[in-house]
Amino acid sequence: MKYKSSQGLSPLGIVQSHGKASKLRKSLTGFTIIEVLIVLAIAGLILLIVFLAVPALQRNSRNTQRRSEIARMVGALQEGITNNGGQIPPYDSSMGPGWAPKIIRDIGWNTYATNGGDINYTYPPVVSTAPTTADTRNIYIWFGLSCTGTSAADSTLSATASIAGMTTTTNASSRKGAAIYWLEQTNGYWHPVCQEL
Repeated sequence: MKYKSSQGLSPLGIVQSHGKASKLRKSLTGFTIIEVLIVLAIAGLILLIVFLAVPALQRNSRNTQRRSEIARMVGALQEGITNNGGQIPPYDSSMGPGWAPKIIRDIGWNTYATNGGDINYTYPPVVSTAPTTADTRNIYIWFGLSCTGTSAADSTLSATASIAGMTTTTNASSRKGAAIYWLEQTNGYWHPVCQEL
């Protein structure tokens, strides 16, 4: 004869229902410490990647803008020479010697101006010797020089940087020129770039 409790369950049924309830309680208890640590480690890794990538993306964006500004300046200068019967536009007479012509200054050069920089412009009479130093905050446009393809060392911002060997007067003419500008690198350094006009 089988024993039945007052609730209609046999002892075996009581044990089985207790086992199911125990399993149900275990499945509803939540995350283990290991699971939480794994999630935190993954979140930390994602944040680390974002913090490392964002400054590099911003630096690349600023360098792209600098290249674009230089390309527009060179294009405006070449157009000004063409429209002026082959004559190189003179200094901005309202500003004095060394100031770039209005056709260049009107383009905008915000990425350099925010660093306290300016455009240094030299036109005929051309420079007689290739410069060896320059301020990393400025854009330099020199006629009578050509780029050599040689690179110079990176420098810190606002420093007088060496650009020795980047430009030459050899095979240069008064109608040709070179633009020197700087691009941001990692660790706060700036790399000089020479572009022929």
